Amino acid sequence: HLLAQFNRTTDEPPPNPFVGGTVLLAEAELALAEGDAARVLALVDEHFTASSLGRVRSLYLYFLLLQARALHVLGRLEQAVTVLEQVREFSERLGSRRHLWQCLALRGDIEIQRGNTAQANAYRERARDTLQYIIEHTPDEYRQSFLNLPKVRAVYQE
Repeated sequence: HLLAQFNRTTDEPPPNPFVGGTVLLAEAELALAEGDAARVLALVDEHFTASSLGRVRSLYLYFLLLQARALHVLGRLEQAVTVLEQVREFSERLGSRRHLWQCLALRGDIEIQRGNTAQANAYRERARDTLQYIIEHTPDEYRQSFLNLPKVRAVYQE
């Protein structure tokens, strides 16, 4: 586990919470890409329970989104929706469109699985609208790279 690097000896100072949090975030992303949703949940739990890492607010929404994605993969849709509602609420309150569009897109996917086509379409439309705002405000030199991201293409080109 990568975080163990930061705790090699008791003489070393505690890890920088942001660095430790980003290492856990990278581990969780990798675990999800490898299909290990249970590991993702364990890493998210580690982030939220570790006293020094849990204070890193800038990573909070990232970890919640990963938790929701893992729950979705595991078929725990009700729990995923509960987490996504937290993400939506915090994203809207903070004006964090980069998290909001992902939240809305995943919620649309869940509603399709539940057979709620009208709700799914509404969530997907909101995700596309949010992405459209981001795209319009992305500098020209980065716009195409952003549009080529698989998650963006999946939502924006529906």
